[in-house]
Amino acid sequence: MNKLTILACAFAIGAPLLLAQDAKRAPVLPMTDDPVVGLENLPKGDALMDKFVEITGGAEAFKKIKSMEMKGTYEMMGINASITMYRMSPNLLLSVIDIPGMDKMLTGFDGANAWTYSAIMGPAILSDAAAEDIIEEATLNESWRDKYTAATTKGTDLVEDAVCYKVELTRKKGAPHTVYFSKDTGLMVKQESVSDSPMGKVPATSMIKDYRKVGDVTLPFKTVANQMGQTVTIAFTEVKVNVDIPKSKFDPPKEVAELLKK
Repeated sequence: MNKLTILACAFAIGAPLLLAQDAKRAPVLPMTDDPVVGLENLPKGDALMDKFVEITGGAEAFKKIKSMEMKGTYEMMGINASITMYRMSPNLLLSVIDIPGMDKMLTGFDGANAWTYSAIMGPAILSDAAAEDIIEEATLNESWRDKYTAATTKGTDLVEDAVCYKVELTRKKGAPHTVYFSKDTGLMVKQESVSDSPMGKVPATSMIKDYRKVGDVTLPFKTVANQMGQTVTIAFTEVKVNVDIPKSKFDPPKEVAELLKK
């Protein structure tokens, strides 16, 4: 499974503890309507992150989530598939993309190894930046302060004609992420990242949409990601939290297990 698939899945399922067309540049706007100029008049990045967590349920509500099961549709380059994702605390992850009549693409983290598998591409053990990305997304209910070392407001942009605050998130490892929060709602609506690949550093953009209430928290049900000219749209139709998931669900398939023994 390529990084774009992982990216789209991660953005769709990521709890708030954490194409788009090219954004048109907007003037810097303060929190009030007073004509004040300067970044110092914008809300701080950590305050925007904290607000996002609060309006989507609050840190305590997210801490109560021990498992998640999500089902929906996956579309890429005219290919329509189903997607099912499983997550379990503290850091277990399995994503299954089923392309009817073709293949299944699996991505997982079993607490020790990040891996991918499909009948066409075969098994692969992920390492370095690719593994770190999977491990980061597998960690359930991690506080954004544990994940990032700083949140810095960089200005404002228009995202789909809506004014948004632009915040750069400094990661403990890897290139920073840039996120956009709606000035009106406080919700995260866009994320940008840069990943390493054999072709060098590759930028990626994801639009985050369709927030819905699931129990005591609010989660995005749709993401549209773009990387290297490819667009992936994932729309979840069913999201359950605190469901019973056997730990064996996260065991890698035998082809991956055999590769791990080598």
